[in-house]
Amino acid sequence: MIPKEERGNDIINEFEMKGNKFYFKEMSDWSKYRSRYVDAWQSAFQRNEMQESLDWMLGTHLNKTYLIEDSKGVIASAYSLLMNQCLVDNKSINIGLCNNVFCNKKYFRYKLFDLISHLSLDEASKDYNFAYGFPNKLAIRGHQRVGWNLPDPVELFLCKSLNKANDIFTNISSEIRELKSLNEEEINQFCETISSFSKRSAEQSNNSRISKSFDYYFWRFFQRNLLVDRDYYVCFNDYAICFFSVYKPNPQLNILDFQWLDNEACISIISELILFIDKYSLPGFRFLNKDLFTFLSSEMSYLDIDSVDKIPLIVYEFQNNSNVFNEKSINFSFSDYDVY
Repeated sequence: MIPKEERGNDIINEFEMKGNKFYFKEMSDWSKYRSRYVDAWQSAFQRNEMQESLDWMLGTHLNKTYLIEDSKGVIASAYSLLMNQCLVDNKSINIGLCNNVFCNKKYFRYKLFDLISHLSLDEASKDYNFAYGFPNKLAIRGHQRVGWNLPDPVELFLCKSLNKANDIFTNISSEIRELKSLNEEEINQFCETISSFSKRSAEQSNNSRISKSFDYYFWRFFQRNLLVDRDYYVCFNDYAICFFSVYKPNPQLNILDFQWLDNEACISIISELILFIDKYSLPGFRFLNKDLFTFLSSEMSYLDIDSVDKIPLIVYEFQNNSNVFNEKSINFSFSDYDVY
């Protein structure tokens, strides 16, 4: 039995199932729950190597986590929504990235997935207008069962055959820096600038657009322990910033987040990436950004770009929401979820 003061005092309600008492809670302090959460997560996913990633994901104030806990303090189920902003009709609303939904193997027969989903989404309706997620394909049916919609998947693009791109000319020069080489002042400047670009780009669009904050960019790129199997970079000029990674086991470049205010600045970034790709003999670059696909298809049509995969997307609209949200117009990037 874990003492109450060590378990936290975050109870929203309590209930009984099969003669056992459970508590539905909102996690207020990651440090109080870390050990028990990791144990439950490892039981659910049968994986033991993710503790640093969990510290990164669950330890941020951006991630709101709900729990079902038994009377002994064992976490039976969990559900998280990571806060982000989206501009809809030039109005900023809160959206949540669904992440780390699981049920402890100990309580597998209690069918807690539906319960934790309904309880969490009901509580989250106080803070969020919409939620979205990129679930494991095996989990899609369960999410649909509790009210999530399954719109068209997000396309993954691969740009290759870059030989003709060596003749690109632009008056704007761009630079590439490795993220681990940046000092604190530079990190803050990059986060501030790309957040500003993200907001301005969203404001200029007639569609729904994710607008990422300084805190989100700082968390996403500079608070996590950088994965050892990839290197992280930023390519930038005065009017565009692109964060990208290079996956080393199977060499490939992934554009993680790309914000630009000027078309020539965008071309300059792409030209610098192409030089980087040529220097390190990479096969091309991958991205999700639909605006980037449209731009490259129009302005740099000699590039060979294919749709190579489709990533399942789920969307949840809270009942108290009065905004018109169009997920088809959302310009998702790899930085909008936690995998890359």
